[in-house]
Amino acid sequence: MSSPRENHFNFSLLELVRTYESELIFDQHLTWKLHVEHVINQISPYVNVLSKIRYYLDKKTLMNFYYAYINSRITYCLPVWQGMGNELKSLIQRAQNKAIKYINFLPVVTPTTQLYDENLLKFTDHLVYENIFFIYKVLSGLMKCDLKLDTNYSCTKRTTRQSNLIKTPHFITTKAQSSIFYRGVVQYNQFIKFLKKNKIAIPSTVGMMKSQIREFVRCTV
Repeated sequence: MSSPRENHFNFSLLELVRTYESELIFDQHLTWKLHVEHVINQISPYVNVLSKIRYYLDKKTLMNFYYAYINSRITYCLPVWQGMGNELKSLIQRAQNKAIKYINFLPVVTPTTQLYDENLLKFTDHLVYENIFFIYKVLSGLMKCDLKLDTNYSCTKRTTRQSNLIKTPHFITTKAQSSIFYRGVVQYNQFIKFLKKNKIAIPSTVGMMKSQIREFVRCTV
């Protein structure tokens, strides 16, 4: 049986993260189960609203509603909580699928592959997109970060086919390897290899980078 002090600590921790202004929620085991449940509870009412208002509004207005009340919540601070397990990811993916089916008047049994295109990423693809873009922002100095990301060139000072790849951190635990600074680096390197394989120059602007990452995600994930 846990001591009163332990109970007090757990309660305080949960209360702290539940009321934190960013609305990122984790439990005493540092998992994202509570946060995913919180996101599902937030978006479920809006998904149900979509099932009713779709008969009275055009698709453009419905998509604006989707981006404002659903997509904004499932992508908020996503690089921070992207390390959730596949079971938790599937919960959000199913909610997103349901919303898109309502908007397009599609049957419940419509395959997920028919719901999304280059203009709309499914949640699990958006995870990859956000991870890669996060690493790009850190690497290019658009985001301040205490953890330094070194490319192979910065370490060897020689130009090779691997020059633009980032050195993968030596994390050995499963928990550490689910972090943005491991998973994101791995996915960023895959993106760079994709560009080289298809003889595409590394984008020079943020807008071009976003478009190219979306293309990579759409083609490979």
